[in-house]
Amino acid sequence: MAETTEEKKEQITEQEHRDVPYEVHKEIVDMLDAHNRRLTYTIIFLICVIFMIVATGIWFLNQYEYTTETVTVDSSDGVANYLGGDGSITNGNAR
Repeated sequence: MAETTEEKKEQITEQEHRDVPYEVHKEIVDMLDAHNRRLTYTIIFLICVIFMIVATGIWFLNQYEYTTETVTVDSSDGVANYLGGDGSITNGNAR
């Protein structure tokens, strides 16, 4: 048969009450502290890994960003070095 809430409360209060020894309590608290410490280190490590992945992704996406720049020379007799798009240097006269 279904028990009412009042009957369940009476059963709980009638159960034998036992104290937990201090040594057992201390061991459990120490285990929980160690678990929390490991969890904290893991979270910090994961945050660092995520930061490194994002920074590497940003660097990788921006490393091939080419820009072009035009340089004009006032003198028609000057000798200049020209940089190609592939990084090669060409020596020649300005025109």
